[in-house]
Amino acid sequence: MHITVQKLPKSIDNAAETVAVVVDVLRATSVMATAVQNGAEQIITCLEVDEAWQIAQGMALPPLLCGERHCKPIVGFDLGNSPSEYSPAAVAGRTIVMTTTNGTRALFAARDAKAIYAGAFINLTAVSERVLGERSITIICAGTDGVATDEDFLFAGALIAKIASFEREIMPGGDAMEAIDNWRAFLDEGSTLAHRLARSRGGKNLVDAGYRSDVDFCSVVDAVSAVPTASSRTPMTLRG
Repeated sequence: MHITVQKLPKSIDNAAETVAVVVDVLRATSVMATAVQNGAEQIITCLEVDEAWQIAQGMALPPLLCGERHCKPIVGFDLGNSPSEYSPAAVAGRTIVMTTTNGTRALFAARDAKAIYAGAFINLTAVSERVLGERSITIICAGTDGVATDEDFLFAGALIAKIASFEREIMPGGDAMEAIDNWRAFLDEGSTLAHRLARSRGGKNLVDAGYRSDVDFCSVVDAVSAVPTASSRTPMTLRG
């Protein structure tokens, strides 16, 4: 299995033969996994706020408009980007139309991949099991405002380590070896994942904005078993 890591979203080489795992640990892919776990019917993702409004207005049954800009909920939307908001009572059976600052853009970058999954620490094992047996995997880190972030890169290393525990023949490419070393260094620190994520670029932004509890939520490894999976590319739509 060949595994490549991209620290920031960009087009995938040999996309038609590659499975993409898109990660925005803090918080978009954590929200998506939580929403699917709690019964959301589908998640339609958008790049722009106006696009989200347009899609919602064209639907016969009103969806939940969800997302954020620069950590904060979008005015007029139903839900923000805190995973705790996506309870079964809020999302079960509902269509979600979502746009975020970084995560939905990373999904768009993966649009030509053979298959697309949303990964986060909260569904780490489930994602690793989903990609077993694939010949080529690209892990796409969302970053923050065009800058690579430690929390997504840390997940990339954790995912590769988890896959390696199941599958022996791993061929790391791109930044994959650095990601593995980064994850191992974290394990050697003896720190908690929540503490490490809170010190990351994205974590500091959330803490400063008053969302430290979201960092803690996104740090619970294997809290859910759902793997949001692309079912359509235009627009990019995820289902469980």
